[in-house]
Amino acid sequence: MTTLDSDTVRRGLAAAGLFATGYALGYAHGFESALRPRIWDSKRAERRRT
Repeated sequence: MTTLDSDTVRRGLAAAGLFATGYALGYAHGFESALRPRIWDSKRAERRRT
């Protein structure tokens, strides 16, 4: 019974870890892609001013 519990706990932790890493990578990628155009627009605006 203890082995079954430990196996299920390990599987649960592994699944949670994979989901957390995948979610973090996707969130970071989405944030970077959303932030990148704004940075380019600000650089273009600075060039237009000068």
